[in-house]
Amino acid sequence: MKNKISEQHLHPACVVTSTKGIHMKKLAYIVLFTLMAFVFADCAPQKPVEPIKRYIPPPEDVLKKISMTSNGKEAMTATARITIKTAKSTYSQNVAIAVKKPASLRIETIPLFGTPDLLLSVDVHRLKVFLPKEGHFYVGPATRQNIFLFSRLFLNIDEAVAILMGTPPLLQQTGMVLKGSMEKDLYRINIFTGERLIQSLWIDLDQGKVLQTDVFNETGEIYYRVEFDDYNLFGRINRPQLVKIIIAEPQKISASIKYSNIQVLSQTGENLFDLPVPPGIMPITIE
Repeated sequence: MKNKISEQHLHPACVVTSTKGIHMKKLAYIVLFTLMAFVFADCAPQKPVEPIKRYIPPPEDVLKKISMTSNGKEAMTATARITIKTAKSTYSQNVAIAVKKPASLRIETIPLFGTPDLLLSVDVHRLKVFLPKEGHFYVGPATRQNIFLFSRLFLNIDEAVAILMGTPPLLQQTGMVLKGSMEKDLYRINIFTGERLIQSLWIDLDQGKVLQTDVFNETGEIYYRVEFDDYNLFGRINRPQLVKIIIAEPQKISASIKYSNIQVLSQTGENLFDLPVPPGIMPITIE
């Protein structure tokens, strides 16, 4: 018969080792069950977190805020580098500009030396242009056709002034319908007359900046596009210092206007937008 060996006959080190092993096994089981609990908790179905819905304002409110960027009483003056590109040529010129809504404009080229190439003014839709080197002074209505003759930009004077002031021209037609929606991070406003889309605007709502506007012709194609960039605070209003224009009709032309020295004036001189006829010059009437 084999003798049974009790713990009393074991060496004390063996007893300690045996007891320690039991405690380690228990600890291992505790850790294992804890890890499994975390794993199963992760795998358990969880209620999906609903994304925070952003408030989308009515397009009428957004357009109203845009129209408030100029109160119609302030004028803006600046120097600018204007570059106009056509299919055949590129023309760049430094100019001095003064503009005031709805339809007041003064532009004078700034030559490196000598006499300016062009002086132009529009006041109450009356266009005056003086070409000093030719000695010609033109007077006529500020129609889209006449503005095109001297600027290569086929725009109404109201549109031109709005763009030069760094704001989108807002088309005014009867029966307009506005529709607003988010397009990625920008708020897009589509303006319809009847079922025809006449204008779209893309706006950064967080910063209150208009970044782009497209105006469409009667066939639904883009007539012109304006992009506004490099905003800075002048007075109480953020104004773009870079304006880019692409006009598809009557021929494709792109123009960029890079501003510097922008100033906002609450008052202007009476004759700022009325170019006087130089002594000895006979005005030429244009229709």
